[in-house]
Amino acid sequence: MPFLQFLFMLTLVANMGDTGKVLIFPYALQKTSRLMNLENIAVMIADQGKHQVTVLLPSNMKSEEKVGVNYVYWSSPDNLTVDMSSLDKIQEVEKSVNLLKIAEDYCTGLLQGELIHELKVQHFDLFITDYMELCGRFLIDYFHIPTILYSNNGVAACWGEVYANNYAFVPHMFSHFTEKMSLTERLINALWYLSVSSNFLSRGQQHLLSLKEKYNLDVPVDLKRAHERASITFANTHFALDYPQLFMPHIIPIAITRRARPLTERQENFMNSSGNRGVIVVSFGSLVSTMNEERAQTFASAFSKLEQNVLWRNTGEQLPNLSTNVVQSDWLPQNDLLGHPQTKLFITHCGASGSLEAAYHGVPVIAMPLHMDQFHYAELLVNRAKMGVKLDFQTVTEEQLLEAIMTVIGDPFYTKNAQRISRLMKDRPMGVKDTVNYWVDYVISHNGPMHLHSMAAYSLTQWQYLMLDVIALVAVVVVIVVVGTGGVIKLCFKRCKSCLRQWRLIFERFKTWLSKGEDGLKLSLFERLKTFLMPRKDSLVVSPEEVEIKKEN
Repeated sequence: MPFLQFLFMLTLVANMGDTGKVLIFPYALQKTSRLMNLENIAVMIADQGKHQVTVLLPSNMKSEEKVGVNYVYWSSPDNLTVDMSSLDKIQEVEKSVNLLKIAEDYCTGLLQGELIHELKVQHFDLFITDYMELCGRFLIDYFHIPTILYSNNGVAACWGEVYANNYAFVPHMFSHFTEKMSLTERLINALWYLSVSSNFLSRGQQHLLSLKEKYNLDVPVDLKRAHERASITFANTHFALDYPQLFMPHIIPIAITRRARPLTERQENFMNSSGNRGVIVVSFGSLVSTMNEERAQTFASAFSKLEQNVLWRNTGEQLPNLSTNVVQSDWLPQNDLLGHPQTKLFITHCGASGSLEAAYHGVPVIAMPLHMDQFHYAELLVNRAKMGVKLDFQTVTEEQLLEAIMTVIGDPFYTKNAQRISRLMKDRPMGVKDTVNYWVDYVISHNGPMHLHSMAAYSLTQWQYLMLDVIALVAVVVVIVVVGTGGVIKLCFKRCKSCLRQWRLIFERFKTWLSKGEDGLKLSLFERLKTFLMPRKDSLVVSPEEVEIKKEN
């Protein structure tokens, strides 16, 4: 018994030695799934009970308190919030709003107060920030502590990682291509990678340099190389759904998914009331929660003709004369509904989290992407996983929507493919929570290890990484050898023209001796060769005239 107590105390001491303080800084320009996913990571770390977790957010992004997670808010102007609650507003934002400028203003709000200095003196052991968070890259050097980056769109979104993507078979998330691309598509895909990455990094670098000068901060601001100083990167992807890609070992795929939780009694009753017909879940994400009246009426009219129950997330005005099989709600527990056995179809905008959740729970989809990376996830669900069909949200008619619903629900092909992807995603050695906690502990305990990075790769340019300089050098050498060899042959041929004429005369002479022999006599071949090769001193080549004279005598 004393021995067991000793082991228990030893375990407690060991665990106390592994404890740390973790600061998480999400991308919080909008309340999107990427913000929610980093909050989920915060909860995973807090649930372990080993680390103190703090989440840093702007004041206009108040979040629901979570057990074990401490929220710290910094003052930010409310007018910086980007309204993208409808498709019309999204299109307006894409045309007129400079998100990088807004990110600079957010960062200004954080740096101008004392909060950032107070956080630094708390001596956190680990800093976790979003790959897209401009100020987060700045703070990597400011805090100068072990860092983990988070990429919400998987490996392909790791901009700046020169070796992270191969343009020939990894489509850019804005290109709308699959992994099988033609020559023209590969060219466009490469331009997408180069233009988006260089634009984001170069313009972001300018914003950060202005902040550095404004607040007189002594930190090396190099946005293009900030990722090199992060120990690992969590990539929100799973290759059962995503295209296979090449990446270094410091990039850790995690695919943030979880099992379905129990529904409320009211929700459970609605799900079960559908019987064998099932339920259709409709949601266009945390950003686009409303649609214009014309679109809403098109969807409502199509849903009214279905025998299935429909749960529809739409924060707009309650539609009049809504069919009894349709429930319109401001909010839905999307993951829990997708994990319910009664759910037969998911009509979605194909956001990162919604796509992974649909694949994880094996629910076929009707994909209606609206903007940005959603077209990429639509391609993954429809063309790679083959677990649904794709429709155009802006032009779809009631008849097309009904036909698509009947096709996906009625054809077992889509359900079988969705269930196959689900089995693949669930079959992994460690769950998401265990994976996250393992690597968090690993980075803290080893004080930000960098051995998983290739520093040699970071020193390469795109030309060098793609071996274009080597190919160019080999091509030049081959051209030099071919041209040089041709020149030598031409010179030799020119020099040997006179030799060829001499050899031609000798050959003619040889032919003459073989045909006539010496003195016109019929000699044997051996004697002819002997006479030709070893002529008598008084005998030269005999002309035909000399032979005639000898005959006369």
